[in-house]
Amino acid sequence: MAELTIKLDETLKEDVETLFGQMGLNVSDAIKLFFAQSLLEKALPFTPPTETDDEEYNRYFNPVNLARLAASEESYKKGNIIKFTEEEWAEYTK
Repeated sequence: MAELTIKLDETLKEDVETLFGQMGLNVSDAIKLFFAQSLLEKALPFTPPTETDDEEYNRYFNPVNLARLAASEESYKKGNIIKFTEEEWAEYTK
């Protein structure tokens, strides 16, 4: 098994733990489901909204990140795999 570490805002972490707990899942199981469904669809398993009043959501799904997601998804569908060094990833995710 591989291990994945992600950094999250503490409030977001607590909120998803509560939400997924109510569904009988832990965060790890929810992420595995997300990854599996993404692979099946070869895309995000949902369509991010283009506009919302939720400031927390907008931090992640702002126009710049949505454009990056669309470009990555299109590239992946064409069979391209994007590889980043740690430095490139840090710059890309600023």
